[in-house]
Amino acid sequence: QMGPLSSESARDDAVERIEQAVKDGATLHVGGKKLDRPGWFMSPALLTDVDFDDDLSCNELFGPALVVYKVKDEAAAIKFANASEYGLQASVWTADMDHGLEVADQIEAGMVLVNEHVVTQADLPFGGINKSGYGRELTQWGLLEFTNEKLIRGTKLS
Repeated sequence: QMGPLSSESARDDAVERIEQAVKDGATLHVGGKKLDRPGWFMSPALLTDVDFDDDLSCNELFGPALVVYKVKDEAAAIKFANASEYGLQASVWTADMDHGLEVADQIEAGMVLVNEHVVTQADLPFGGINKSGYGRELTQWGLLEFTNEKLIRGTKLS
């Protein structure tokens, strides 16, 4: 089951952007609609045929929507992933874990997971790059976010 979005305007914005993507040529396979029940619910959406320069490709959508892209090869997939102005989290899916780790190393994001997505734990650093943030939360990196280190230094005068 999926919960509601954070607000009515968040839900309406997500639905409107999906509708605009369809008007612009995307194929909506399922979902993307407001649900008629209490709360700010919408049905999860799956889209294809979204142009690389369209709104849904270039700007974060804070709603239950997945866009599937078709690219020529692995190099094109890495180039596409790295073309984003954002960089919070990415995932690589493969049966070859070693190769997946090699590909993950080439993706520019704060967190890259292999055969997982949207994983966060207290012992893992959390944070993005570019327009998705700077620095890390959680674990030892997160502790430094809330500290002010003080230097005291002296030189003996003769």
